Order: sequence, then C-alpha cells, then structure tokens
Amino acid sequence: MNSASTTPAQPLVLGDDRYRIVLNPSGTGYSSCQGWCTLTRDGADPLLDALGFFIYLRDLDSGAVWSPTPRPLGQNATHHGFAADAQRATFHQCNHDITATLEVSLCPGASAELRRLRLQNTGTAPRRLDVTGYLEPVIFPTAADACHPAFAKLFVQTAFEPERQVLLVNRRARGHNEVFPWLVHGLSGPGELQYETDRKHFIGRGRSLADPAALGNSGQWAVVSGQRTE
Repeated sequence: MNSASTTPAQPLVLGDDRYRIVLNPSGTGYSSCQGWCTLTRDGADPLLDALGFFIYLRDLDSGAVWSPTPRPLGQNATHHGFAADAQRATFHQCNHDITATLEVSLCPGASAELRRLRLQNTGTAPRRLDVTGYLEPVIFPTAADACHPAFAKLFVQTAFEPERQVLLVNRRARGHNEVFPWLVHGLSGPGELQYETDRKHFIGRGRSLADPAALGNSGQWAVVSGQRTE
C-alpha cells in the first residue's frame, strides 16, 4: 500500500486511557477503557496471534469466506497493505475479485471505536456478500482477566436492543461495590441484522476462528463472544 503513514512493527495504539485500541498489522488486538478495564479479549500468546475484533466476508453464491485483514482468513490475499497514523489504521486487501478497505479509528468525543468497511467489486459479475462482525467481550480488570480468564468468562451477560439494533453486553456484579461499563456492539448496513451470543454455535466443535462452522449459513451477522447473529 502506498502511503505516507508509517507501518509499525510493534502493535499500534490508538487513543488513551479513556478508550484505547491496541491493533496489530495482522488485524488482531483488543480494546480497553478507563485505564483498567479490558473490553475485548486478545490472545495471551503473541505467537498464536489469534484473537481480535474480526470481520468476515462471505460470497452467498460461491460460499467463499475471507477477511479484510490477514487474520483470521486473509493470509492468501492477492494484494494486501497496512498503514497507520495517530488517528487511524487502514487495512487494504484483494480477495476473490473484491477489494476491501477497512479503517479503524476512535469516534471523536466519545468512548467508542468505528470500523468502516468499503468494498469494491473488481470483477465482471454481480456479487452478493454477507458481512459478519466478531468479538469476544471481557469487561473486566485487565490484571484480573490475565490471571483468571476462565473465571472472567462466567459472568458476562448479553441482550439485544431491537429499537436500536445493537447488542448490549455487561458483566454481572458480585457485590454492590462492583461497577462495570457497558459494551455496545452494532453493525450498520443493508440487510437484516442477525445476532448470536453463544461462542460454540459460531465456531463449532473442534474448529477455530479460521474455520467457523456458522459461516456455512447465510445472513448478515453481528457477532459477540464468537457467536452467530441469528
């Protein structure tokens, strides 16, 4: 990708303690807020480099599934690029005659992040595509989650808000002194929004985020905790 921006070898950090995105050139990473609370899970093992806020693209006619970032399904792109500056990170990839540009940035004046996806059909035939967003919520103190990730997964609660078409995620407090932020996850675009909050339904038994069972079905999904939106 031709760009005046730099391409860091180390993870890119956008924002500050109020809201922070840590993003790798592979597309993996995590988000946190308030200086102490991890919002979305990343992989503890940097060699595996396996977790993040992922977007999947699926061709409804051919069944092909890929991602606009190298992880989890974009490693075989015919062209790819990553550029970053202090305001945003941009991924650029070409797969299956679709050029995808994904911009990741913070929303000005709000504790929120925005991922804007632009798609261009470079082939000669019309295309029908699904867009799926995936993340695994944490909403727990960073140090506590690192020490006991299995325990931290037990108390996450989700709900769908039909009027605003978003998923709401919160952590059940164990006492009156525990207060956690809310996580809101939405997907804007044409098509009916579907959602799922059960990780095993999205990934499937014995599978991974590079081969999720749920993407064998059609629909536009907003995914939380590895789940299909349905």
